[in-house]
Amino acid sequence: MFAALLIITFVVFAAIAWRDLRWGIFLILAVLPSYLVRFSIGPIPFTLLEGLVLIAFGVWLVKIYDREKFRAAV
Repeated sequence: MFAALLIITFVVFAAIAWRDLRWGIFLILAVLPSYLVRFSIGPIPFTLLEGLVLIAFGVWLVKIYDREKFRAAV
């Protein structure tokens, strides 16, 4: 049940961050106490806050790459 809630949280956050990255960053600031929610992926321990930051960083990288690819084509 906990894993399903984490996955749903990450997917919803990724969708919000993809739509508007500023809202994603605002949500990260709003849920700063989520560093207390801990889980592990294999032997690597994570917190919910770290997961959200990594997702936001990944969305930012993909958007920057798409923008540069678009500029190169034009």
